[in-house]
Amino acid sequence: MLEGILYGIVTFFTQLIEAITGFGSTVIAMPFVIAITGSVIVARIPTTLHTWLYGGWVVATDFKRILWRHYFTIMLFVIIGLPIGIIGSNHLQDRLLKIVLASFMILVSINGIIKDIRSAKSGEVANFSQPHGWRMIMFCILLFFGGVIHGAFSSGGPLLIIYTTFVIKEKGNFRATMCAVWLTLNTIILTEWLIKGHLFADGIIGLCLITIPFFIVGAFVGTLIHKRISNRNFTKFVYILLLLSGCFMGYSAIN
Repeated sequence: MLEGILYGIVTFFTQLIEAITGFGSTVIAMPFVIAITGSVIVARIPTTLHTWLYGGWVVATDFKRILWRHYFTIMLFVIIGLPIGIIGSNHLQDRLLKIVLASFMILVSINGIIKDIRSAKSGEVANFSQPHGWRMIMFCILLFFGGVIHGAFSSGGPLLIIYTTFVIKEKGNFRATMCAVWLTLNTIILTEWLIKGHLFADGIIGLCLITIPFFIVGAFVGTLIHKRISNRNFTKFVYILLLLSGCFMGYSAIN
């Protein structure tokens, strides 16, 4: 019971963040829930299920806000990397991979924050041009590795966010498009776990049921905040969250 309550508290705060931005709950929650449960697979399942449920709700209610061109661009490359991550999850050098990923996320987020601060001082909107040429090639590689990491660790989202932050500026479109992506990816992952029998491992169902109320309250409060935050502050919040995600991922890899 204590384990479930502690997991629920983490779920509330991370789901609140997920509801505001459309990402972040899994990568931030993982270091804490692994420490609580003592098992990577037990920690991953409820968090992945929460993201799947919330993604389904956002897709159903904000379907018209999904930017399908960007959704299919993301999925085209991620879906190639996803099975590689699933198959190789027991063989990938996750510590080194996560340290490199965390460092990259921190650098990108700091660059985005600096650009936003400079644009705020000048009174202009930060200029993040649509990717093309070599930049688009780089983003395609990032999306592919995002699929690999998501298949292996359920935490490849930040690489996808780096691309999405450049191409989608409106907060509602951003959140709806990313939730459509998480719904698709987590459906694949949950199906794979169902086939392997992981979803019925000891304690999993009870943990999922205990954390549902925390998940609902966090999603509700986060949605209220999302509706009230401006697009400029939303972008700033996304970069700050990306920075925190990088720090949490680096911490989890080192420890």
